Amino acid sequence: MSTSFKKKIRLLAALLTVILLLAGLSVSTLAASVIDWTTTGSLTIQPKYNNTVVTGCTFNIYLVAEIDRESAAPQYNLTGVFQDAEDSSGNAVDLNDISTASKLESAAAALARYAGNAAPEDVIALASSSDTVSGLPLGVYLVVQTSAPGNYTVASPFLVTIPATDEEGTGWNYAISANPKLGYSSSPSSSSMETAGQLEHSQWVDFSKLVDNTFAQKAK
Repeated sequence: MSTSFKKKIRLLAALLTVILLLAGLSVSTLAASVIDWTTTGSLTIQPKYNNTVVTGCTFNIYLVAEIDRESAAPQYNLTGVFQDAEDSSGNAVDLNDISTASKLESAAAALARYAGNAAPEDVIALASSSDTVSGLPLGVYLVVQTSAPGNYTVASPFLVTIPATDEEGTGWNYAISANPKLGYSSSPSSSSMETAGQLEHSQWVDFSKLVDNTFAQKAK
């Protein structure tokens, strides 16, 4: 493996690590001098709110890019429905042009908009928090949270590389652990709001003097 290739993959992996840390994710590392292309990786997701693991969340995982180790220059090749992905400005998503954390976040958001076009067989569904998905080919993965229990709000889409490097760029880890941070909303759930139209008039209170609505559901 060329020196430039090592630097490029370590740059993207380091940026991904920054995003993971900003999002409350943790990446453990194992010492290794070179990538073992014959192995596969794993991904464990444990969403948290205020440092407490939240159960009942679901996620979809997508392989969005493969690492072209045969190329003379280091290259991340978008795959499948993500090959033609564009950002909100109409620019093609290019993982080979990621130099800042904001660009990485933008790339994840852009790729997530194309995730709905993926074939069912290309979607890895994680139906239970803390589950581990094993046997993942090396590459770049997009993780999209599809649901959260109660009033928790889903985490933003994020990218992970398998393998990932440590902060020094000297070790490779094939078992990735992610702890995306959830939000929390005090607003009533959609199911609660849907019942409002079924209430009798006596169960409603006039708040027209306070807000630009004629009625609002009476608090229980």
